[in-house]
Amino acid sequence: MKGDIIRQTYEIKCIAPVHIGSGEELRTFEYLYNRDKLEMCLLNESKWLAFLEARGLTEAFIKYIEIEGAGRSPRNLLEWLTANRVTEADLRKAGVIRRKVPVAQLSEKKYKNRKPTLNRVVCHIVRSDNAQPYIPGSSIKGTLRTGILHHFIRKDPARFRPYWQEICSVRGSLKEKGHKWNEIILRLEQELLHTLTYEDTEHGDAVASALRGLCVSDAMLVGCAAKAPTIIVQKIDATTLIKPGERRGESPIVLFRECIPADSRLRFTITANLPMLRAAGIDSLPSVLNMLRTCTLDGLTRQQRVFEAIDAKYYGALFDDITAFKANALLGGGTGFLTKSLIYALADKENDARRFAAAYFDEQFTNPSHKHMETDVRLTPRTLKRAQTDGADWIMGLCSITGVGNAQTL
Repeated sequence: MKGDIIRQTYEIKCIAPVHIGSGEELRTFEYLYNRDKLEMCLLNESKWLAFLEARGLTEAFIKYIEIEGAGRSPRNLLEWLTANRVTEADLRKAGVIRRKVPVAQLSEKKYKNRKPTLNRVVCHIVRSDNAQPYIPGSSIKGTLRTGILHHFIRKDPARFRPYWQEICSVRGSLKEKGHKWNEIILRLEQELLHTLTYEDTEHGDAVASALRGLCVSDAMLVGCAAKAPTIIVQKIDATTLIKPGERRGESPIVLFRECIPADSRLRFTITANLPMLRAAGIDSLPSVLNMLRTCTLDGLTRQQRVFEAIDAKYYGALFDDITAFKANALLGGGTGFLTKSLIYALADKENDARRFAAAYFDEQFTNPSHKHMETDVRLTPRTLKRAQTDGADWIMGLCSITGVGNAQTL
């Protein structure tokens, strides 16, 4: 019937840097880093190897890699090339440089004098034709799915208590438990969302999911205030563990991510089959966005309560962005356990969820210094995922998603 299918355009405003990993992770000898210009160059692998061969540098490069692999702190790759009389102009002429990405200057003084390399760098998804970053529709839909499930669990917690009890009773290795936990959450999702009935279709079939009525396009960049469409940002955690003599707990991690910069805008569309969605109790697209906002704020409010108790002035500014920019989503990688888990929604009490998560992390991270069960008395996970860029400090992946114009009736 006319009006049953609508299409709405939405805009994502990146309040903070957003990272969607491409699966490409670069080691120190696979990119050029200019620490004076704060700039990283990604290399065209085939042309790079051909260039080394043409310059008679292949054997020397192999030795360079061996030194780097042995941890003997060699010069970074750009400095190694300079010592071998290779200039950036030579690399450009040979087509070796695939693209350049700015590197964020960290705002904390103790992090400014960094090593000559960036350690591991995880790259963002980009369009191969124009090197512009984007956010896949599947990532956006996955975030919406979590918000929808969170909404229905919170709406009737007693209905889903057996799922929580079943999750808590799982035994075995961490791998075995993870497999069983996924099965339980899948059954929960099927109970809530597999509400479509077709001939010769079973309840567990994907075609029975009401979320088939939600088609989300990729989000493409339409505006960027930064000098480049992506930026390299170091992974930094704020933690509830505070060393003696310090006011706050800060943990810079030896991992860098290529991100869409803060203040960027991307647009995408959602095409909704309203009868399919209503079969699962979803009335409209605005209601889906409200569910996402509630889910997002649930985790952020939990973190805000704990970190502002540590240092309200310092951490308060981070959480002020939520209200100032009307944040309703956390998108991409590096945003933390709370954005992807339904544990706190399912548990009878917050402390039950905290103890469950602490036991999980102690089993996942075997380093004895973690001690989540022993030390996480206020929050688990005990970290707030942050990104610092040129004097600014953000909650990683914080976004605002808003509708643009009126929905079209198809």
